[in-house]
Amino acid sequence: MLVGDGNHILNNKILAKNIGISYKGTYNNIWKNTINNVKSGILVEGHKNSVSYNKIRFSSLSLRINGNKNDILHNKVKSKINGISSNRNQNLISNNRVVGNKKYGIQSSGNKNKISKI
Repeated sequence: MLVGDGNHILNNKILAKNIGISYKGTYNNIWKNTINNVKSGILVEGHKNSVSYNKIRFSSLSLRINGNKNDILHNKVKSKINGISSNRNQNLISNNRVVGNKKYGIQSSGNKNKISKI
């Protein structure tokens, strides 16, 4: 797990067993990463993060965000079970492509979340 504020995680290719990227902090950019064959693709705990332009393939829990005011934009998710999960308030989920889910494509719980252009 990575912890910190104001960091950039860019252009990585990840083939892992359990978790591709796990991050806890604020004002971080997680962009243009390719993650294959993991149990959990990207797990972000924190506020005001940007998770954009990532490709997540063949994972069980692809993209999970626990925090407020995060932007989840332009991601391509091909998952086994769950696609994008957002828990908390005022998150923006827009222009994502989610396919191949057994349970749900996009799940959001909380207040004042914006989900558009799916």
